[in-house]
Amino acid sequence: MSVDTEAADGPGPPPPVHGKRRSFVDGLVIVALGIALVVLVWRDTSASTRSETLTIVPSNETRPLWKQHTITAVPSDPAHTMTVVGGSYRVNSTAANTDGNQRELWTLDGEYTDVDVTVRIDRPSSLGGAFSPQPGLALRYHDDGNGAGRALIIDSNIWSRNYDRMIIGLWKWPGPAVGKVSISELGAPLLLEERKAGILGVARSAGDPATDVYAVAPSSAPSGPDGFEVGDRVDIATAVDRSYAHRNVEISAIDRDNGLISVRHPGVTSAAPFHTEVGVVKFHYSDAGVDPRAFYPRYVRARIVGSTVQVKSWLVERPEPGWQFSETIPSGLDVPASGQIGLVSNHLHGAGRFIAFGPVTIRPVTTP
Repeated sequence: MSVDTEAADGPGPPPPVHGKRRSFVDGLVIVALGIALVVLVWRDTSASTRSETLTIVPSNETRPLWKQHTITAVPSDPAHTMTVVGGSYRVNSTAANTDGNQRELWTLDGEYTDVDVTVRIDRPSSLGGAFSPQPGLALRYHDDGNGAGRALIIDSNIWSRNYDRMIIGLWKWPGPAVGKVSISELGAPLLLEERKAGILGVARSAGDPATDVYAVAPSSAPSGPDGFEVGDRVDIATAVDRSYAHRNVEISAIDRDNGLISVRHPGVTSAAPFHTEVGVVKFHYSDAGVDPRAFYPRYVRARIVGSTVQVKSWLVERPEPGWQFSETIPSGLDVPASGQIGLVSNHLHGAGRFIAFGPVTIRPVTTP
């Protein structure tokens, strides 16, 4: 079941102009009633009766299904907003949002106990430097009253400029005015695969600048090998001939069909024919951060059955892996027995900044 609406009418003889208008208005009313019914059915479905797999597709019709909950915030900061842009839910900030530690959830009504959830986390507006957004997924969110709450959160928690990890654990907060969060981690962080192209061979043409051409492993990314595009700044590491290693160079050409990436660098150098090399091409890390395409878009899938939590995450063009994280919740940790599903948008601030999410698929688990 997809919580989205679509209608199509077959061809027919053209009615008078006033008939067209009436038909159009009637159609709008029917669509509006349909949307209202979807929302009503969604809100009235309890944890005990939910047994179908649901896919919540980003659209203006499904946007009202998400409810905002502030975990921590500066009281004077305005609330973030959620819009739908290019097939993604965008949680948006403004220049008036100044708190780099603001944290929040966007939840769906209704509770689940044992559930398997997959969300696509799309590229944020930037990654690193003064802006290090932390998107994620929440399970079993429980409102403890007066703004306090608890949830099991899988969050891209960036620590010391390490963008390649997600923290899984119980979050507890006394209310947004207090601004404190207690986090009880479960196991070690989940390490995220970074998008990079593996080098198979190199060739060089002389000149000033010289051009190095790298043959890289095949990739299904539509724009180029592993999502690279002409003009991207990259770092290149090589293991055999270090003269082919570069930092912060610009991609000058891409041959997607043959898996070739070309870069130019200053200095007159002797030409070299194609030969085997080992290494990687990856997005450049600078003081301002890293291109968010290095880690997004990606899928995050989490499954909780009783006290067992399993998590996996993979880049969208990669095959889905097996479970990468599996832990048992300690008996003394008061994770809610059931609760709502939510999207996490942490550390979002500044003009034009956003965190983005794609479709969310929810599979209730009836057997372990």
